[in-house]
Amino acid sequence: MSKVSRESIVAADLSIVSCELSGGAALLNLSSGVYYGLNEIGARVWAMVATPQSVGDICLAIEGQYDVAPERCYLDLVTILRQMADAGLVKISDA
Repeated sequence: MSKVSRESIVAADLSIVSCELSGGAALLNLSSGVYYGLNEIGARVWAMVATPQSVGDICLAIEGQYDVAPERCYLDLVTILRQMADAGLVKISDA
């Protein structure tokens, strides 16, 4: 995968179905049949990428909701997004 920047656009894969759970979300990749569980922050990220968003916009929203330093937020967000992309849950593209 290419470098993920603040300008990269993230969008949920349309073949993923999800439901909210208390404190998180459950996702099903219809292509692979694999379920995924997300914690509260992962579920928030998932909800945001239902509409394509830039990494920078997602980071700003997370920073506004949680007590996290901007650089820590960005590094953690990129890690989560790479994991989601590797699992086929999201697509990440250059702006």
